[in-house]
Amino acid sequence: MCCKLFGLYDFDLILKNTLKLCCYKECKALNWIKLILIAIGLFVVASLAFSIVGIIYSAVFYLFLLGVVAVGGTVAYKLLIKKSEPAKLEEKTPIGIADLNNADRALEEYKRRYLSE
Repeated sequence: MCCKLFGLYDFDLILKNTLKLCCYKECKALNWIKLILIAIGLFVVASLAFSIVGIIYSAVFYLFLLGVVAVGGTVAYKLLIKKSEPAKLEEKTPIGIADLNNADRALEEYKRRYLSE
């Protein structure tokens, strides 16, 4: 490669053989460097691939655990709630005017008892 750049075909035979030997050593060294760089690149790519696979695996595992907890919570809720009693928000019916009248009477009675002292 580098020998062709120098135009070795124009030199005499001794100079040509000397330069060919030098170029062969340089090209051989470059091939080793290329092989080392390729090996390092493959190692880095494999490490990144394994780390990405690990991240995906851990995310799927945590989603699985979350699903197991959700299913367990749903089953526990179904078992603890009795089916005969529907869920109620309030025990009493809304307040009517009759209840307010009784409240006024009770308030007047409390005022007479405790405020007169």
